[in-house]
Amino acid sequence: MIKIYEQFPEILSIKSRVISKNYDKNKTYLNLDRTIFMPNNDVLTNDKGFIDGKKVLGIEEKNGKVLHTVEGKISRREVVLSLDREVRYKNLKLASGFSLFRIFFDTYNLPHKMDFAIEDGKGAIFIEDFRQGLDRDLIEGQINYAIDAGLKIEKSNGIVELPGIGKTINNLICFDRTYKLKFFKILDTERTDSNMKVIFDCDK
Repeated sequence: MIKIYEQFPEILSIKSRVISKNYDKNKTYLNLDRTIFMPNNDVLTNDKGFIDGKKVLGIEEKNGKVLHTVEGKISRREVVLSLDREVRYKNLKLASGFSLFRIFFDTYNLPHKMDFAIEDGKGAIFIEDFRQGLDRDLIEGQINYAIDAGLKIEKSNGIVELPGIGKTINNLICFDRTYKLKFFKILDTERTDSNMKVIFDCDK
């Protein structure tokens, strides 16, 4: 199974060969030789799209294989996969924005444990044991400067790096250039005890 989305997340349509399939109760369960669909998870919005024109109902990873559940019957040995562009690019913008936030945050602060999720179409960053205030103008300014500069983003083995600036762990998808984010804006911050939640967006 080749997971195209790991290195080429902007590809929205490909052909793929059916390795195995099972048809049951008007659903087809497909194992393909390659895919652009990401497995459903608790962080990003679930991918939407079609396989051979039939709606994709779910994506699940088991034992390294990405299994696709499709509405209706698939009979061909080679199929066309097509992604919903809006969902994929929203995921890309927010996941990339999180990576840049973490890189620049660590430049000015001691490393902290962080988690990320998409909530109501916005990015939510959870910073543990962060007791001081967050300099929003500084972080926004640095990230937007990097975006305007169109810097290269390198991603390999779960590490995202801005060469010469910093790196961070990110097992999610990510753009390969900063300019593709357009902008980064912190919308709000919330504090609970010693933890902080940062709400941000990358869509104008």
